[in-house]
Amino acid sequence: MFAAGQTLLLELCETNSVANLSLSAVVLGLSILPWCVCMGATYPLMMAGTLLTAIVLVEWLGFRQTLLVAATGNFAIAVASGWLGMRNRGTVAAGAGTVEDRSAIPAPSGPSRLEPRMAKWILFSTGLIAMARKVVWSRATHAGSA
Repeated sequence: MFAAGQTLLLELCETNSVANLSLSAVVLGLSILPWCVCMGATYPLMMAGTLLTAIVLVEWLGFRQTLLVAATGNFAIAVASGWLGMRNRGTVAAGAGTVEDRSAIPAPSGPSRLEPRMAKWILFSTGLIAMARKVVWSRATHAGSA
């Protein structure tokens, strides 16, 4: 979008003009607007995701069991993250030798198709569990003060 805007600006007006500066602001604003809207939509989407915890899990399992589910989920995420880190440690250590040694080591292959998917699920799960814990904590503190 920036490249298309630059081409458009170069065709429409001189580079040292008020029109160029004004159109540059419009092009930049329109270029980043969709991404800003997407970023702004993440919070309402995350809050909608906490409905499962607030309405279903807490009512169905109770506070203690919901916290146990959240802790188990966090532990599983930690184990998966540690496993991914240990698995990728070999590729980092392979490049630690001398220049002569490095020529004998084959270049590491690109990431497998599973890794990006797994990373996305780990990030999603981390956020969901963190929001679930926040909801449980909020409800527990408000229930205790009532």
